[in-house]
Amino acid sequence: MLLEDENFDTVNLSISGSSATISAYAVEGCKRSSEDAVTQYTRALEKYTNMDIEVAPSGGASSSMSSMGTSSVTEIDLQGTDLDALKQGASMVEEIMRQTPGVIRVANDFAQSQTTAHIVVDPQLAMNVGLAPAQVSMNVYNTLSGVDAADVTIDGEDYDVTVEYPKGRYDNITSLLDQPLSTPYGSLTTLGEIAQVKYVSTLQTITRQNGMYQIAVTASTTGTARWTAQKSIEAAVAKLELPKGVSRSSSVLQDMQNDELTGLLKSILTAVFLVFLVMAMQFESVRFSLMVMTCIPFSLIGSFLLMFISGTTFSMISMMGILMLMGIVVNNGILLVDTANQLRETGLGIEEALVQAGKIRIRPILMTTLTTILSMLPMLFTNDPTMKIMNSMAVVIIGGLVASTVLAMFVMPAFYMLLTRRKKRPLKRAAKGEDEQDLSDHYPECDQPMQETELPENLRMPGDENWPKA
Repeated sequence: MLLEDENFDTVNLSISGSSATISAYAVEGCKRSSEDAVTQYTRALEKYTNMDIEVAPSGGASSSMSSMGTSSVTEIDLQGTDLDALKQGASMVEEIMRQTPGVIRVANDFAQSQTTAHIVVDPQLAMNVGLAPAQVSMNVYNTLSGVDAADVTIDGEDYDVTVEYPKGRYDNITSLLDQPLSTPYGSLTTLGEIAQVKYVSTLQTITRQNGMYQIAVTASTTGTARWTAQKSIEAAVAKLELPKGVSRSSSVLQDMQNDELTGLLKSILTAVFLVFLVMAMQFESVRFSLMVMTCIPFSLIGSFLLMFISGTTFSMISMMGILMLMGIVVNNGILLVDTANQLRETGLGIEEALVQAGKIRIRPILMTTLTTILSMLPMLFTNDPTMKIMNSMAVVIIGGLVASTVLAMFVMPAFYMLLTRRKKRPLKRAAKGEDEQDLSDHYPECDQPMQETELPENLRMPGDENWPKA
């Protein structure tokens, strides 16, 4: 089927025991995405019921893709002490998944289960013939596996002598129950007279946590129905009345995802605090540091907007991109505020200092922003399946930088004026014994030394030749 597909160039097959792996590599310039190929072949292979088939993008297994938050697999984990009750609960969840629109494949751990026969020896019946249950079980083991009878040395080489029944003598449970057993009384009995057989379903891999069995039921969905199908399944399972002793549980993979998410959130909060601390020491002002920190929410606006436009899924890789943004987007605000502060020290007013700072720093701000954005473009437009999962990081960084640069240049000056503007107070004549008010805060022209000038004749008091100079 894969060799006949014109979208594939090379197909490799490897077989190990009862499992096989087929890897298909797309032709150069293939327009079909890996997700579309997975959906197509999952639907084409779902009719094969005598085997378990899993279709996943090459370069990343479903579990690793799930840990990055980019998987189209919804997993429901159940736990309980009774395997029969777990099997019934898993069947109920599987039925819900199959009825959910967008689900193309359902996998149940019990689908890979095997029916095994348990030989249960009755202790009372065994004692009646003079045998202990341990002796009976050892006899059955030797019947099926053989007995190492002796060691023989021939021409200086040692050989093990194993005594066993001919092949096929006890290849079914019926013939095994007819096996004769010698008793201490010199009589013979059969295994069927002192034991009975119970048939049970057992899993190939049994997972137990805190003394309880755990199984997983997974549903593979199309890329477009990734979130809608998951919400529908979760809502339906939440209303489902599971068998007695069966409950929902969290898988090891889900616990790992929660730990990774918690670690990333702590890293982001630590990064924000360290950035604030460095700027507070640099500016020697908490308000300027808080003002520059507003670049971070500006950047998140752009990141989430570009993710919404491009249809990018928020994942662990996206959060890593946000962590990188914490130290990148504040650079523009630092350049603008630091330059404005330096210009104000030369005697310029607030508005003029902000205008000059924008003129001076617009070029380096655009250069640093463009160089970072251009370095992210190859990651954004790559077709490499291995690097495809890094697209969300590039989307977050590019959207954050664009929004932060635009908003910082237009909104940051307004914040600067709000934080540096001093509240105007009504002028009062200095009372006796009080310090005179500094009027330079209210009237910038008062900073300049006043020139002595003679008042015009028409403003002098008549007969007052000693009118004070203004």
